[in-house]
Amino acid sequence: MRAAYVSSHTVEDALECEAMLKPHGLRLLDAVRDFIAARYYGALLEDRAKSWTVDEAEQTWMASREGKGRSDGYLWDAQRRLARFRTRYGSTSLADITTAMVDAWVNELRLGPQSMRNYLTVLSSMFSYAVKQGRSPRNPVMNVERPDVVRDEPGILKPEECVAVCELLEDCGWIIGKPAGATAKGGRPTTVYRVNPRAGNR
Repeated sequence: MRAAYVSSHTVEDALECEAMLKPHGLRLLDAVRDFIAARYYGALLEDRAKSWTVDEAEQTWMASREGKGRSDGYLWDAQRRLARFRTRYGSTSLADITTAMVDAWVNELRLGPQSMRNYLTVLSSMFSYAVKQGRSPRNPVMNVERPDVVRDEPGILKPEECVAVCELLEDCGWIIGKPAGATAKGGRPTTVYRVNPRAGNR
């Protein structure tokens, strides 16, 4: 690295600026950055002033979902996913969150394609809500590339496999078997099952 020449006047000016900023708890570099932002990026500062932090957005969005009657399962899952984003960016203004930041964050989670898409869907919903409320200038999640989900071709269970699965679910209380003795055409024994509507409330 080549050495840069700094005049004595520049050093004196810098020291004087540092002394003036010290009572305010600011460094010269911070002051210069703020000046540039105010001079050339006024729109960004305005966006920051209007925008929620990630913490505020999550809390407000969750309250709105609950108010719209979303299920407990949905609310639990959404809060769980957003908690991981809040851990990294909770105090950050939504105006400062970029597509690159979201993309890097979700890749660091090392999730499968479907799980990654689920995280992005919830996060995008929160940002879209903030945009509609005038609390975020944009939704950075919209431009994050979603991974493709490759699904296996559905298989067909053999009759005995179907019976084994149903009996297992019956033991768990998820389905209720028809009384023994029922027969299908041809005289072969069979079992007819129906869903237990109360099992999902456990």
